[in-house]
Amino acid sequence: QMFKLISDKHFYMMENFHDYTKIANSIALGKNEIEQGLKKFEKRFEGEDDTGYIFQMNVNPYKEYNKLVKKNHHFDGVLFLHDFYDAHKLYGDVLFNDFYEWTLFTLNLIRDNNLKIAIKPHPYQIPESQKIQKKIQSSYNELIWLDPLISNKRLIDGGIKYGITQHGTIISELAYFKINCIYCAENPVSPYNIGSFANSKEHYKNLILNANNLVVDPKIKEKIGEYY
Repeated sequence: QMFKLISDKHFYMMENFHDYTKIANSIALGKNEIEQGLKKFEKRFEGEDDTGYIFQMNVNPYKEYNKLVKKNHHFDGVLFLHDFYDAHKLYGDVLFNDFYEWTLFTLNLIRDNNLKIAIKPHPYQIPESQKIQKKIQSSYNELIWLDPLISNKRLIDGGIKYGITQHGTIISELAYFKINCIYCAENPVSPYNIGSFANSKEHYKNLILNANNLVVDPKIKEKIGEYY
């Protein structure tokens, strides 16, 4: 996408995803197309750059860099942080003013309720973002902080029950493995009800507090194949 016509109906940076399901119905996506989508998508978990932009980051979240979870670290979920200088209002409505506000809100929730949630910094941040992340980490050093280069596949294979993001691609990636992901900003997966979308800060809080009890749609892979 190089250019986009802006209107008063959709004035965000990325394309309008609200009609994705209508478009899918209009072109009659069938079982074969959905299977093709899933086959292409699963290449990502083998470390391939299926998007064309992962290579720009110099690191791949699904490649193995021999980073391990410490033996004394036990957790149910993972908070996947963003680059603090990245665009936080890409697709549509958001609950927080920026990634910094969202991060502090979530970290306070984890700390105040002694939740078993580890934090994974974004594997590819600009230096300014790394500076902020390290400052935050020092203020919340009693929490479990993972190495940013730890493979997402290692976390998935390790048995995490859920993830948390603002709007990251991790939503559909975890869903592929039938793992729930809580998010709080409009996202292209929203029309497909992939993951758990919070529509208010209170809802976001309650989703996280009850994350272990959230149920994943048994037909989630079908939805992912069509979305992809």
